[in-house]
Amino acid sequence: MKSAGSWVLHPQAYPPTIFSVALLALLPAVQRERAALVDRLGGYLAQPAAKKAFGVVCGKKVYKPNFILLGDPMKVTSAGQTDDLPFALYWMELLARLGVLQHSTSAPRLWARLLKDTDERGVWSPKNLRTLPRRKSPWSYHAFPLQEGKTPESRQVDVTFRLALIARLAGWEITTT
Repeated sequence: MKSAGSWVLHPQAYPPTIFSVALLALLPAVQRERAALVDRLGGYLAQPAAKKAFGVVCGKKVYKPNFILLGDPMKVTSAGQTDDLPFALYWMELLARLGVLQHSTSAPRLWARLLKDTDERGVWSPKNLRTLPRRKSPWSYHAFPLQEGKTPESRQVDVTFRLALIARLAGWEITTT
């Protein structure tokens, strides 16, 4: 809604946060008990994120929301590129744990792009991998990197592991040629 010339979240709106989605993703018993909620959440998170900047009213002040989700937070181009690969992998893992990865519109584009960058053994090895992918979002600080190192193999470990984990959680068969 519009308030004092800026867009703010309605005071009675309670959208999910990254923390509530992560907690629900790690509690499969609650997912089974609240299957309808998880399905509605999957549909909600499949919608594109709001493009307008908005704030949250707290008293008389308006604060920028840091953790509120208003749709799919993952930004992926039509070519499957993302500027925050660590967060994108973390987000895809959460969606796979919730069982709603198939609802996402951005995840298949990124998945196809990442699979193009894998070699015949299934190891993620893009061209010109000189450093670890950089985190831009604070939401994935705890999930990336799993291992730090200076060798090219240590740079490939995290993404290769996440790809295999997402595939397994989504129930996809992992095959290499």
